[in-house]
Amino acid sequence: MIKSYENETAILPYRFVKFDGNSVTTASAKTDTIIGVSDSIGADENGVVEVYHVGEIAQVQAGEALNAGDPLTSDAEGLAVKATASDNIGAIAFESASAKDDVIKVLVVLQVASASEAV
Repeated sequence: MIKSYENETAILPYRFVKFDGNSVTTASAKTDTIIGVSDSIGADENGVVEVYHVGEIAQVQAGEALNAGDPLTSDAEGLAVKATASDNIGAIAFESASAKDDVIKVLVVLQVASASEAV
């Protein structure tokens, strides 16, 4: 599902996003509860952003080199980085990224980490 949300702060394209009250904002930590990925346009401040949700194939901007199959979470800029057992997961990489800023295809999945879970 792709859904429109209001946002108060600017959201760049291909970023992990999270709820911020009644709007969305860029995810900024591995522990954020990610709700999806912003579209290829993003949104200006006080705009509307399209968000790809669970089950959708989306594109995300990499924050580091990644391998296809890696579980992904957000860095401080909403970029995709490899998740560890204690991180919340927002997507699974469908393609590899050779470096930061590559844009890759992902399957949006949401998994909240718990102390007993392992990725």
